[in-house]
Amino acid sequence: MQMHADACVARVDLTALGSSTAILVCNILPALIHLLYLRKNLNMMWIVIDWVIIIVMAVMMVICTSISFKELVDTL
Repeated sequence: MQMHADACVARVDLTALGSSTAILVCNILPALIHLLYLRKNLNMMWIVIDWVIIIVMAVMMVICTSISFKELVDTL
């Protein structure tokens, strides 16, 4: 039974890591790179859109990670 509990902990732990990594790589980094490298050529609308994406996705990353860690603690 101990082996099953270890597998559950590893699965939930990887889920927390996966959620944060997926949001960071798929949403935050492209918007940040777009903002940093093209800032001089972007109009104000694109700068605002990039910042909104960065902020909203950072909040979502914190929420997803905290929910995953709460589930991890609940399984222990």
